[in-house]
Amino acid sequence: MSEDASISEDILKLLQPYIGHYGLLEDSTITIGNLHNAIHPVFQRSNFDTSVDTYNILKPALRLASQFLQKDAMLEWWVQAGLGQEVSDPTFGKVYLKPTPETDDSRDNLRTTRTALMELRHYVRFSFGPLDRAFGHTTIDRTRRTRPKQNKIFNADFKATIQIRLNELFEWWASLYYSDDKTADCQRLRFNFFFAVNIVHELAHAFGILRRGGDAEPCHSHRDMLSSTGAEMGWSWEVWTCGGQIAPHDDFAAPTVVPDLNLAGN
Repeated sequence: MSEDASISEDILKLLQPYIGHYGLLEDSTITIGNLHNAIHPVFQRSNFDTSVDTYNILKPALRLASQFLQKDAMLEWWVQAGLGQEVSDPTFGKVYLKPTPETDDSRDNLRTTRTALMELRHYVRFSFGPLDRAFGHTTIDRTRRTRPKQNKIFNADFKATIQIRLNELFEWWASLYYSDDKTADCQRLRFNFFFAVNIVHELAHAFGILRRGGDAEPCHSHRDMLSSTGAEMGWSWEVWTCGGQIAPHDDFAAPTVVPDLNLAGN
């Protein structure tokens, strides 16, 4: 359609606050991503309510998202999210997570956290649909029961499924960027990065829900409690992983050109 060229850069407009900070500018010398790592079990095909074609297009982004959940260097945030002690601060009237004691076996904490992340595959489902000014939304689906929890982190009495809905624009962008030969490699890399960050952002919320058995969130750390991050697990993970304190993107400016999304059959 005649508006494809301008629509294809809508994601660039939405990413403007991130462009300089994360180094997502155009680069004619860049090569397309070459990740070949296994996709994390939580992102297995059966957990996605979308077409096979869309899932296959998303694989590069899911491989990147998997790195956020598999590498030891990336697990420190998850260890505190899963094993940190909840502490109430009387001055600010907020709850934050205290780091695990230095006397703990750090390797054992990593193993425990990695096991919980692997078990996420049994309790989380992903779908795409319309969202009002948000890229993702995580809710509790009490109509779908799950298997008993077998790790040390998740609440054994919590039997509901976690439903993660991602904005339907992601499906549309995926189809556009990987069907148009004129799409630049940087455009595809921007999409892969942005999708990976958003889906793990939502998983951070899901992880907390499964630990506590509800959706009330503490601050991930004392530092978060004192900063603009606050009690927002997804945003806390983004800031910890990517650095900086740019404005959160849960609330975004709608694209100037809105595509005619025809997702029938997906």
